[in-house]
Amino acid sequence: MIGLGVGKLCMGVLAIICDDEELPEAAQQFAAFEDLDVRIERVTTLDALNDIEDLEGLIFQGPSQVWRSLDMIRRLRAGEKNSFLPVLIFLPELTNYYRAVCFDLEYVLPCSLPPQSFDLVPSLKKIVWFSRKKKSLLERRAHIEGALRKRQYETVGPMLDEFLAEEKDAFRTHLVRARLALEKRELKAAVEFAMAAVKENNRSLEARILLAHIYMENNSLEKAQEVITKSLAMAPEHPAFISMAGRLALLGGKIEDAAQIFAKSLKIDGGQQGALAGLIATDILLDRPADAKKRIMRDDPFLIRQLHAHVMDLARLKRLGEAEKVMHQGIKLLPTQKEAYKVWLTMGMHAKRQHNLKKALVYFRNSAAVAPKGFNKAQAEIAEIETKQSA
Repeated sequence: MIGLGVGKLCMGVLAIICDDEELPEAAQQFAAFEDLDVRIERVTTLDALNDIEDLEGLIFQGPSQVWRSLDMIRRLRAGEKNSFLPVLIFLPELTNYYRAVCFDLEYVLPCSLPPQSFDLVPSLKKIVWFSRKKKSLLERRAHIEGALRKRQYETVGPMLDEFLAEEKDAFRTHLVRARLALEKRELKAAVEFAMAAVKENNRSLEARILLAHIYMENNSLEKAQEVITKSLAMAPEHPAFISMAGRLALLGGKIEDAAQIFAKSLKIDGGQQGALAGLIATDILLDRPADAKKRIMRDDPFLIRQLHAHVMDLARLKRLGEAEKVMHQGIKLLPTQKEAYKVWLTMGMHAKRQHNLKKALVYFRNSAAVAPKGFNKAQAEIAEIETKQSA
């Protein structure tokens, strides 16, 4: 890491990841001229941010491909530490569409490349001001996200009330409440909150994606298709919308179409683990396991979760044979599946609801075989089915 000091005690640090060798020095000079009391510290990885004290923001100038740069910010948001760090990002192409994408990534200020002083100086001032003025808000937002990820649902509501009282951000509050309702399987409420978010900001891409996702979870596939069709008319090259279209094709049994759509989406934005999981699932269903294997770079936990989501989609739609096929082959391709016992249990519950006790028993036994010590739900289901069968 390279520290560029300004000769006096600084209030904070702006980290910078960039390809331009002159940008760190230019940013430091402008910061000093504007008396921002920050030190520019150059780093090469997101992990290096964890070691910086008094970190106030990130300046990022990455590859020429826009989505590769945006994927870096997406990975920052997915992390546990600095998940809502304010970001000043330089993009090789800056349109209203990319501004909307940055808005959905939250607290991301986009600027065009190459960096110009008339753009860089006010942007630096905005990032520093926002980080200091909104410090408690950023902490609240990180705590809300942390509670959602840890499934501490009872704490999210009060946190959101405090967040809304401080920021008056009805859109973001609606969006988080929709996610919370979805996690709690309160799907009617989830739809209402997601629609309220879309109404609050109809340019948000994220809100439309969430609404379509909720419809899919509720098996309202026609409504999900309507949302995606309208969204693709608005942003035809948005990779997340295309991936949703791929998921709809997979749910509709159009496996080859789904594979082509997922591939198209990944060509635009190769960082989408959901689309990659969809493509792997279609490879398996089309009996192309060798192709699926080539796509896997590592045992990524998020990729595994996304593959599990496709398995549970199929099971929910009474396509147990396909769900089982993807699950078995997926375990061969991605062996480190700590949550596999939960997926087998869920598949067993779907089979049970579909009165297929033979399949349910197989899935519950699979769950019990890989479940951690102390998890006894599968055994209870096995005992219930065996009692019925022996009666």
